[in-house]
Amino acid sequence: MKQLYAYDFDETLIPYDSFRRYLWHLVRKKTIAVGVLLLFRKLRVITSGELKKRISDMVLTSPVLQIDAEQFAKSLLSDIQNLEKFYNSEILIISASPMVYMQYLAEDLQCSVVGSDYINGNYVEMYGDAKANYIYEHYPKSEYTYTYAISDSESDLCWMKDFEKYELIQ
Repeated sequence: MKQLYAYDFDETLIPYDSFRRYLWHLVRKKTIAVGVLLLFRKLRVITSGELKKRISDMVLTSPVLQIDAEQFAKSLLSDIQNLEKFYNSEILIISASPMVYMQYLAEDLQCSVVGSDYINGNYVEMYGDAKANYIYEHYPKSEYTYTYAISDSESDLCWMKDFEKYELIQ
């Protein structure tokens, strides 16, 4: 059986929230559209998940923003720390951040990456139980030993507790 190592991304493998950084990055490119979305979020007119969905839709419909998302993802690589790889293991980075930029990390890091994205036509914010469901569906215990997990968020304890060793960092 393969060993599964699961890492949260934001404030775990990198010392900041990549989505916040990405939003400010996008403000310079799509100032009014992103600014309005940020105002709606601040006023609680939309949820965090809805904000991610709308940003994802904006990027997915713009070839220019897709190229920019890849460049943004590449800029994150130098900030990644403590990502260990082990023989005969599967490394999974699982994040609530949108796949519009997270997807570009997988190839460079040579691991699996999943984030908030459209699944079967529905936008799923990869948070808490959604992370747990993803892990159980794609990495069944009959094929994987849940070896190690790390996150900065208590919402991830729902899946991390199934691992032999897990760390909740502050």
